[in-house]
Formats: sequence, structure tokens, C-alpha cells
Amino acid sequence: MNIDKYRIISEDEQRARFLLMEETIDRGMISIVEGKKLLLENKFSSEIYESLKEKEVFVEIDGNIGYIYPVSGFPTHHRVKRADGKEFYAMCAVDALGTYKTFYQNIEIESICSETGEKIQVVIEEGEIVKYSPENIHVLHVDLDKFKNWAANC
Repeated sequence: MNIDKYRIISEDEQRARFLLMEETIDRGMISIVEGKKLLLENKFSSEIYESLKEKEVFVEIDGNIGYIYPVSGFPTHHRVKRADGKEFYAMCAVDALGTYKTFYQNIEIESICSETGEKIQVVIEEGEIVKYSPENIHVLHVDLDKFKNWAANC
């Protein structure tokens, strides 16, 4: 698994990725047909979608774009609210924390501990955690190099 896969995509692929992410944030999960149409309507070549798929920038599930890192088309325990007011589900807690660096906006995270069911809140402003509860939270994650499909193993 190449952990730098988001750094090796072209500028056009990166812009297409963000377009698909924003559409998923705005509408929820979108179909593969809708995703391809959206890219074509926005002047991307028809090869861009296939290239993003080949590079595993998103995961197709049952005819839909299920995940487009770090955004989940499915509800998860990790809800993120951006400074612009848009809200979405992150694939996992680590992805939720990283969304500030994806969108460069202050974020509020509401999550649920997978072990205890306890509510967790984190606020990130200007790239720094400025508020969190409970006081004793910790983030654990697995070695994702063991998995080909990260989205299915968050």
C-alpha cells in the first residue's frame, strides 16, 4: 500500500477528488453514474474518474462512491462540521482529526467511542486542538499498511 497515494495524483485529479468529496458532503453518497457525469460537466476528461478509481482515491460500493477519503458516504460515529457550516461523516476518528488539513477550515468533531459508547467532542482551530471532551480521550489506530482497502478497515 502506498501511503502517499494522495500526493501522487495530478492537479486535475486532486480537483476532481475535491469535487466528488463536496458533492458527497452536499448530497450524501452519489452513484458512479452521477460521479462520472459531474466530472464531465465540470470539464474533466473521462479518464480522470478511472484514474482516481485505479489509484484507490475512492471506493465503489454497490454502484456508488461509498468513500472518498476522508469523507464517508455512509453514516459513521464520526461527524465533522466545517467552519463553512457543511457537515459530513468521516471514515474514522483519525480521518476526522485530519479533515482540518484536507479542507483548511476550523472543524468541530462529534464522535462516539467504539469501546464505551461515550460521546467525544473535539474542536480544531487553525490546526490546533483547542477543546476536547472527555479529558481522558485517546486515539488508537491499526497499521493500515496491512490492508489494501483502508476504508473497510477504519
